[in-house]
Amino acid sequence: MEKTKTNQKWQQAQLNDDFMNRLNNGLVSFFASSPDGYTELIGSGFIILADGRNALVMTAAHNFHFAETIQKPRKHHHLTTLPEFQTHRGNIFSVEREKLRAVYMSNSHVEACIIEGVSIVPELDIALCAIKFQEIYDGPGFSYNFGLDSRHPNVGDEVVALGFSRMRIETQYVSSDKMLRYFKMMQKIEMRKGTVTGVFQNGLRQIAWPCFETTIPIDAGMSGGPVLPFGMSNSKMNACGVISKDFSTKESFKTFLASGQSIMGMIWPSVVLPFRCVFNEGGSPTETNLFDLIKRGIIIDAGDAGQNITFRCNNNGVLTILKKNQNI
Repeated sequence: MEKTKTNQKWQQAQLNDDFMNRLNNGLVSFFASSPDGYTELIGSGFIILADGRNALVMTAAHNFHFAETIQKPRKHHHLTTLPEFQTHRGNIFSVEREKLRAVYMSNSHVEACIIEGVSIVPELDIALCAIKFQEIYDGPGFSYNFGLDSRHPNVGDEVVALGFSRMRIETQYVSSDKMLRYFKMMQKIEMRKGTVTGVFQNGLRQIAWPCFETTIPIDAGMSGGPVLPFGMSNSKMNACGVISKDFSTKESFKTFLASGQSIMGMIWPSVVLPFRCVFNEGGSPTETNLFDLIKRGIIIDAGDAGQNITFRCNNNGVLTILKKNQNI
């Protein structure tokens, strides 16, 4: 992908088959089932730790809140209530795990992965989930993951957003007893490049978390996908943000000359996200966080958060960042 031309606000990449297959190995999408058994597609996520039949995925927290509304349509708040003032019941989140899956594609294999657990910090629109293959899956294991970059971009930097667009259910069948159901889904990987127009360490308007704004128009299915500094290496891609919200006009989707307006959550606050997972067959669930995995070198962070961030955990498990380097 070339540098953005002066009069263009964003660009759409043309992906060759090899690069698209590689991206497929690092991206997932999500679907949830409603009480009547029908399936709805949700959004994107990206693998940050791959370990054979298990993987750790980062995505947008609102994807799981949306899954909750699909599974439990009855709302406990008024329709006009802003998301940050809504009550989300449950420990971390309360969707039904057996009715929520992550779709992983590798070559000719497609798998509806089991979601082992989800971790969400209400102050961030970032979530982690541990996924694993079903026992009957006999395709290739998880082998590729994105790295992280806890440094924030600067105004004027060019960034790339990745995710699935044109997500739709083409055909779907549910038997009367709900014991038999199938569906055919369609989705396409999108890679779009644009420019950072604002950096907001304390949030922006109703958005309470550290974020940055770009000129990239974002389709709904791309939400939760990674944002990377432009010029990333062919051997490793490190995410500096997570696709969160889009306020683009319809015109911006039709021409590269019209600027989009999208909000990306910054990566660095997510290092405090706690989660439980098993990455060794036969092992016991272990509670940890990204900060610990980065310090141990298990997860790559180009921004070196393990050296530049310190935090405190109180008796209730609430994590507070005490210090961060200005470069983060």
